[in-house]
Amino acid sequence: MSLDQPPQEKSADAVFAGRIDILYALGRHYLSLPFAVLCVPATLFAGTEPGILPLMPLLLQMTVVIAAEQLTTAYKNRAPGSDPHFWARRYTFVSAISGATWGAAAMFWFVWDSFPAQAYLCLAYLGMAATEFIARSAHRPAYIAHTLFALGPLVGLLLWQGGLYATMAAILIVLFAAVLTSYCHGMARLLDESIHLRNENDVLIVRLQSEKLEAIQARDSAQASAMAKSSFIANISHELRTPLNALLGMAQLLERAELPKQQADHVKVMLQAGKGLQTLIDDVIALTRDDDDQLEDEDCDPVQAARAVARLL
Repeated sequence: MSLDQPPQEKSADAVFAGRIDILYALGRHYLSLPFAVLCVPATLFAGTEPGILPLMPLLLQMTVVIAAEQLTTAYKNRAPGSDPHFWARRYTFVSAISGATWGAAAMFWFVWDSFPAQAYLCLAYLGMAATEFIARSAHRPAYIAHTLFALGPLVGLLLWQGGLYATMAAILIVLFAAVLTSYCHGMARLLDESIHLRNENDVLIVRLQSEKLEAIQARDSAQASAMAKSSFIANISHELRTPLNALLGMAQLLERAELPKQQADHVKVMLQAGKGLQTLIDDVIALTRDDDDQLEDEDCDPVQAARAVARLL
């Protein structure tokens, strides 16, 4: 997938790759072999000249089934980023070969002038076509190639045989194949919607994980920053309280000394301002604590607070 592709083309390629994954995952090529095995005894019993020729197509189909299983194994072991269109073409080619073996087998298993044997053969081929639809419905070209080569010769033999029932059987086979082919488009559309939704969910999960990681990193960074800021403020507050205690102590000594009234008033103002600053520092230290203890409300005398502000001003 090219990095220069538009997002819509990338999404379409991803959906197609997912459909091919389902195509190879659903491939059970051996499921159609029982229908082939049941065709052999019916041909031997209804034929006028029994022989080993009816067994030859069965051996050929087994060989194709083995080759198809090898292709599935190669797809599972493919290199990452391989082109899904390449694997789709290979699967379509193998489907055409598998259908051709069924078409060739119809010439060995078709019993002329025996409509019961012909009807039984038609029933077996319709069962085979339905089984192959399950495996190849994810990629319609593969199913069309298989159905065309598998049912085409049988339809031709029925029309060559002629007669009402043989002709009606040929029409029935064509109608059955057409209906299943038309369903391939609907199946592919449902698969595309499911794959597209799955891809969007994968992208959303990756985005959420990335955003969660970024949020955790941002939270850790914010917590570390808050702790560093709190520690810094607490340290500064403690460092400020040390000289402030000395200033308050000296002011208290001056207040006790015999000073003129004007100087005594100045000392009281200095003490009140120092105590206010001390209270503010204590509040800052309390706010920077790690615990969640709330500050208790303290009583306040508005008259005394107004006098203190008046002295400061």
